[in-house]
Amino acid sequence: MKKILIIYSTGAGSTKNIVDIYSVLLSRFHVDVLPVSLSFDFSAFSHYDLLVFAFPCYHCDMSRLMYEFMEKIPKQMAPQKAFAFITYGLYSGNTLRIFIKQCLEKNIYVEDYADYRAPGTDVALMFPPIKFVYRYEKSIAANIKKDIERVQTILSTNHLSYKVPGFKLYSILNYPNKYLGKLHKPQIKLRESVCTNCHLCIRNCPKNCWSVGDSYPIFDKTKCDTCYKCIHQCPQEALVFSECTIKKKKMNTLFYSTLKSEILQKNNLAKQ
Repeated sequence: MKKILIIYSTGAGSTKNIVDIYSVLLSRFHVDVLPVSLSFDFSAFSHYDLLVFAFPCYHCDMSRLMYEFMEKIPKQMAPQKAFAFITYGLYSGNTLRIFIKQCLEKNIYVEDYADYRAPGTDVALMFPPIKFVYRYEKSIAANIKKDIERVQTILSTNHLSYKVPGFKLYSILNYPNKYLGKLHKPQIKLRESVCTNCHLCIRNCPKNCWSVGDSYPIFDKTKCDTCYKCIHQCPQEALVFSECTIKKKKMNTLFYSTLKSEILQKNNLAKQ
C-alpha cells in the first residue's frame, strides 16, 4: 500500500479542514497527518511515497512559521515526490511559486499543486460582514475531487518532475499592502472581566505567542503570524481588537466542522 504523509500548518482552521477531507478521500492509501513543527523529525520523509504540504497564505506569502520550517528541512538524499496546496482569503500571490522553488533546493519535487479560496479569518474580524468571507469557494467540493485524482496520478507514476506556477504580475501591485500588512498587526487585547484562564489560547497558538502570566495569559505580538486563531477559538470572546470584534461571527471549531460536513456531502464526496 502506498504511503502518504500530509504535513500541514493551519491558522484558525481553514487549511486543517481541507487536510481532514484529503485524509478521508485518500483512505485507500496509508495516510499519516502531522503538523508543521520546528522540532519535526525530517527523517520520516523517506518512509513515504508522497509528501503533501498544506498551509495558509497570509498577505500573499507564506507565514513565518512555514519559512522557518522550510529552512530546517535538510536536503534529501534521494529525490522526494510531493504535492502542495494552500488556502487563501482574497489573493494567493506567488506563494506557491516561492514554496515550490524552495522545495527544489531540498531535492523535493512538487509535481502538482492546488489553491483554495477559504474563509478570511482576518477580514472577518476587521470589516463589516461579507458573505463570501465566511465560505470556501463555490466549487470547492468539485475542485478537491479533481485534485485528489491528480494526487492519485502522481502516486501511480514512477517518473519524477516538478511544476512551478507562473509569476503573477498583480503581486507587484500588492507589495505595499503586503508590506504594511506584515508591519502593522492589530493589537490583540484581553478582556480580563470575561477571561476564565482556560489557556486555550496558549495551547492552540502555533507560534507560542501566548504564555502563562501571573493573573492572565500574556501576549507577545512580535511572534504573531496574524492567523488570529486565538480570537476565533476563544470560548468566552475574551480576545479582541476592539469592542466591535465581540460582535463578529467567529470561525471556531463548530464553524469549520459545519463547512467540512457540507464539502464532504456535496457530490457524495465522502463516498468516493
